[in-house]
Amino acid sequence: MIDRFEVYDVTSFINDRPGGSAAILALAGKDATKDYRTIHPLGLFLRHAWANRRRTAFITPKPLQDRASRQAQTQRSIPLRPRVFIDCRKCDLSTEFLGLKLGLPIYVSPAAMARLARPSGEAGIAAACKRFKAMLIISHSASMTTQQLSQTPIQTTPSAGNSTA
Repeated sequence: MIDRFEVYDVTSFINDRPGGSAAILALAGKDATKDYRTIHPLGLFLRHAWANRRRTAFITPKPLQDRASRQAQTQRSIPLRPRVFIDCRKCDLSTEFLGLKLGLPIYVSPAAMARLARPSGEAGIAAACKRFKAMLIISHSASMTTQQLSQTPIQTTPSAGNSTA
């Protein structure tokens, strides 16, 4: 509840309120100062020791703008220096994970609804992993069996320079 720009956590006593919780819940997330002050006397929170339940202060737009401005200024102050480009056409991305040699440092775990994206479903994902030597872990709720996925053929497409048409 927000009362005079202060935010209070009323969850611990909302059900014990004599008027019930409906009035407070109707104002959830809104400034309840006007509605609260027309019914309750000034200082009710203090008299009932509820002031210690205050959790945070209400944030006005100005501090948010200041913070965003400081963050943007900090990001602009970080120097980004251009580096010399190197030939990356023949990069080796292979790695080893728990003794398994991988062509790419990528792990794929398709879920059972892969067929919604493509009719081949997990078989298409398995074929891509096999082609690029990426790690594949099959879900127990897959739409295909482990044997079906392990027998998935690799479908290669000829590159533009090696077309045999």
